[in-house]
Amino acid sequence: MIVDCVPSGNAVRREAGNALFYVLLGVVLFAALSFIITRQTGNDGLTEQLADDKANIIASQMINHATSVKYAVEQMLANGSTVEQLDFIRPGEAGYDTPPHQHKVFHPSGGGVNVMAVKPEHMSSPTTHWGYQKGRNVEWTPTTQTDLMYSVIDITEPICRSINTKLYGNIAMPAQLTSSYGAVFEYGSTDVDFTAAICADCVGKHTACLKHPSLDRYLFYTVLVGR
Repeated sequence: MIVDCVPSGNAVRREAGNALFYVLLGVVLFAALSFIITRQTGNDGLTEQLADDKANIIASQMINHATSVKYAVEQMLANGSTVEQLDFIRPGEAGYDTPPHQHKVFHPSGGGVNVMAVKPEHMSSPTTHWGYQKGRNVEWTPTTQTDLMYSVIDITEPICRSINTKLYGNIAMPAQLTSSYGAVFEYGSTDVDFTAAICADCVGKHTACLKHPSLDRYLFYTVLVGR
């Protein structure tokens, strides 16, 4: 008697189905393992990349804001305002809505510049804020007259480095000050001129980000009017 040893169609299908199941199971397990490894090894890199991207965005916003203020000030001076008359009062502050408005940088009837609010992610200190300095001379401007500067103090290091990279393509910045920037850039302090002795790397630069000489504190400045 001859016995038929050829597997039936159902048996073939079962074997093929089992093989496919094991293949799919292997693919799923491999994908899961790859995901776990990626999570374990790649989170730091991804987090760092996101932080760098955010710093780049904020740096661009700060540079653009300072440029807008500089352009508005130039237009206001061309229209008859003087440096001494320029008013940096902000919406919500006492006197903002009291005429005249033509000398107010942040008023629609003056310079028309929108205020850039300093947010927690910009800060290395709760005191972070934009401000202006009228009573200092910048040594590398044409004369010894007092100039007009605009700055934001105590921003984070990644933002500071991103600002200088965008401006100068040099991540080795920020420039190191030889003394506290408080005398030159703090508001309400005694006027101190901005000189090469305070920041040798700043000479010739009308905008840059700087580092406090002994603390992890950073400052972005722009010379709005160099006289």
